[in-house]
Amino acid sequence: FLMIRRPPRSTLFPYTTLSDLLSLVSSTFAFQVDSVKYVKKLDASFNLTNTSISDNWYKGGNSSLNWQFDIVYNFVRDAKSSNFTHTGKFSFGKSELDGIINPSRITANEFKHESIYTHKVGLAVEPFVSASIQTQVARGFNYESTPKTALSDIFDPAYFTQALGLGYTSKDLAFNARAGFALKETVSSGDTLAIALTDDPEIGRAHV
Repeated sequence: FLMIRRPPRSTLFPYTTLSDLLSLVSSTFAFQVDSVKYVKKLDASFNLTNTSISDNWYKGGNSSLNWQFDIVYNFVRDAKSSNFTHTGKFSFGKSELDGIINPSRITANEFKHESIYTHKVGLAVEPFVSASIQTQVARGFNYESTPKTALSDIFDPAYFTQALGLGYTSKDLAFNARAGFALKETVSSGDTLAIALTDDPEIGRAHV
């Protein structure tokens, strides 16, 4: 959709906001092979927002240009005795701000993926195992310093989680819950976060 808001040029509302959300891909593909059902979903979108503030805005403010690109995916293999589901999200965005130090700033920076295997035993609750990863897709910075300093990067850190337990899903698929045990590992390969995660400043690689 495209939304344009143009308030009156006055001392109360001297700004213009332009917002544009473009859906690049939105598809669902489902098919069945013998007794196995497959569902594939992919959604990709691009959002652009531009805010322009005139000089007579008495409360002050900064004009900005913001954009964000998102991908959300889901893949399901559903058989009589098992269900294998993969879900994930990729998100990256930046802002360009006028009148500040380090005007170009990353505002969205994330990648996460989870895979869940459920064994169907015909009970209200069924056993599952899962694994997930979460990290970022670009280097992160501290924008308050001059010049900006790097704080994180791809797989710096990365979070890995493995879980084992029991899950419940309602027949209409509107509600699901899981309970069990989980292990989580945090991995950092850079000096900045390695020092932050350990007591020894000489350690250049941290695995917690």
